[in-house]
Amino acid sequence: MGLLGEVESFFNLWERFKSKSKAEPTLVSRFVEVFEKHGVHRNQIPGFFGHGLTLADVATDDRLLPKLNDELLQDLCEKFAIRREWLDGASSQIYPIHHFYKYPKNFDSFLKTLISTNGDQLNFSGFLVVSDSLTPKAEAILVLEEVIGSVGDKNICRYHFCDTWRYEYWKSRAYLTSCLAFSYRNNCHIYGRVMPEKKLIQYQEGNKFFIDHKLESGKRFEPEDLIHLPEKFLNGIDPERDNFGRISALSLWIDLAEDDCMTGYVEPDLDKFMECFRVESSKNN
Repeated sequence: MGLLGEVESFFNLWERFKSKSKAEPTLVSRFVEVFEKHGVHRNQIPGFFGHGLTLADVATDDRLLPKLNDELLQDLCEKFAIRREWLDGASSQIYPIHHFYKYPKNFDSFLKTLISTNGDQLNFSGFLVVSDSLTPKAEAILVLEEVIGSVGDKNICRYHFCDTWRYEYWKSRAYLTSCLAFSYRNNCHIYGRVMPEKKLIQYQEGNKFFIDHKLESGKRFEPEDLIHLPEKFLNGIDPERDNFGRISALSLWIDLAEDDCMTGYVEPDLDKFMECFRVESSKNN
């Protein structure tokens, strides 16, 4: 083969490689991806998931496909709290979004149900992820992390997306803070992370595996401060006209506290927030 023929052969192989690398995800590839994104290697699927699967079954896509019946697929979705529509390839949204805006007591009930079903309160923690740029439409996400098993000495978790929150909006900030309080009251500690806005957007609609957060580096903060420190609670809230946003945020925080919706590990200092409310209100005089 001459030089021209070798070059042509190389480019043919390259085109085939590119074509293969751009192949659309299949039911089998998504099935395997769920495990691998959550820390379970393909060869560990039979031991972790069961359902009669063997190493021979998971060795190749062709062998695995006949095993993926409806019951097994549904059990997978429940195991990792993902949407069947995504697994089937009918939607890009991986996770269901649970909505608790204006209803923090429903969040408390939701978390209690998860804990009672799991059987171990110590298996729960969570993440509040906020943007590194508090723009007028900046959002935050609250995600619960639930340990559902282990592979060797490594915990395997599933994730529950609990709304996306307009972090700078006074009403959203107050209800989010109440959800944080209920988390701590149930001994579910929430860790704060700051993420570049472009990366955070990928998570907002549940379209990216949240396990990827372990690969992210960024500033940390303590969400519990929103419950106990007025200056932290108000940080980044849009003041709006005549300081309406900050005053309203404090007023709603106080209302929620008086309704027993702001007690986390310990009761907050209501007087501290009422004094801050008086100071903020006086700025309009």
